[in-house]
Amino acid sequence: MVEIYKIGTLTAIVTILTFLGTITNIIYTRKNLKTSKFIEVITLERIKWLDIIRIESSTLITWISGSIEIYKKEEERIELENPSQAKINQISFEYQQNYYNPLTNLAFVDEQNKWSKNDLIRNLHLFKLRLNPIEDKEIIAILDFFIKLYSEEKVTKEKINLAEKHTITLTLKIQTLLKNEWEKVKKEVKGNNFFNL
Repeated sequence: MVEIYKIGTLTAIVTILTFLGTITNIIYTRKNLKTSKFIEVITLERIKWLDIIRIESSTLITWISGSIEIYKKEEERIELENPSQAKINQISFEYQQNYYNPLTNLAFVDEQNKWSKNDLIRNLHLFKLRLNPIEDKEIIAILDFFIKLYSEEKVTKEKINLAEKHTITLTLKIQTLLKNEWEKVKKEVKGNNFFNL
């Protein structure tokens, strides 16, 4: 009878340990599943965000570049209406060099996608809201420059030149931002093997 009691106790202990092991495994698996699902959702949202940043930054930089060209053409028009003697000599020389090449580059006009300064300012603000104010300070500062530029009534030649430089810098900074964020996505995916990479 003592042996049956020992076997019964041993069976009960093994059953309890198995039960505890199963409960622990269920809790651990559930926690990992929740964590994995959370990271998967964050990763997918980050990928969507990257696409939005890529599309919006491309559109904004195109609009900014086009507006800079408009400012330059306006500056040229003003100089042609009130030319200095040096400008008259330069135009005469350019005309002789390009006798059969008339000036055909008119102001930036896209009939299908008309936009205004207010549209551009609104989109610059919207783009700023998509950025991290701590990590993306330099991009935000450049966007603030353009918001201020398009809010002004008159734009100087120096600001146009500075805007051209800022456009190049903005492009490079956004490329870096996109690359860094994509590296984060790759790490998240590799760390969780969502897509068996």
